[in-house]
Amino acid sequence: SAPGQPELKMTGLVKNPGPAGTYQIDVLVPEELPIDDKLLVALQAQPKLAKIVNDFNPIGRVGGSLSIRTQRCAGAGLEVV
Repeated sequence: SAPGQPELKMTGLVKNPGPAGTYQIDVLVPEELPIDDKLLVALQAQPKLAKIVNDFNPIGRVGGSLSIRTQRCAGAGLEVV
């Protein structure tokens, strides 16, 4: 990011890629990130997420953390925890 601009940090881990894989994604916004046109345009890369955010019609700033874990078990569907 540019000096003085908030950063968004994302890390991930994949174990056993493929149908039986385990995936972990962590997102951290340590400072407040403005909810502006630049952010909303960037969300368009993920249409389902963009729709949810646009339906919510957020204004202001956002910060915090998000962790996503997925695991497929043999003979079972996808589990998101």
